[in-house]
Amino acid sequence: LTVGYAGYFSNGYLFDTSAWHNRTDSTFTFVLGDPPMIEGWDDGMKVINKNAKVQLIVPSDYAYGNLGAGTIPPYQTLVFVIIMKDIKPSN
Repeated sequence: LTVGYAGYFSNGYLFDTSAWHNRTDSTFTFVLGDPPMIEGWDDGMKVINKNAKVQLIVPSDYAYGNLGAGTIPPYQTLVFVIIMKDIKPSN
């Protein structure tokens, strides 16, 4: 999958974006489930069509739960704005 995304805390704070990782075209390309991402991200990716723009709200239980991760505090709901740029079958 190839997506453009921005990840926010529920208060609107931007914690991650594909533009920070790929300055060429601001996209993130990955194979769904390899490696697994947070459960809410993997589940959401399964139902997004090519060229769709969606807002994916991931409750903490489907993100990093009571542990948090890096700059993401425990029990944090995450909000992703995602544009599905391309879908290709894995090899």
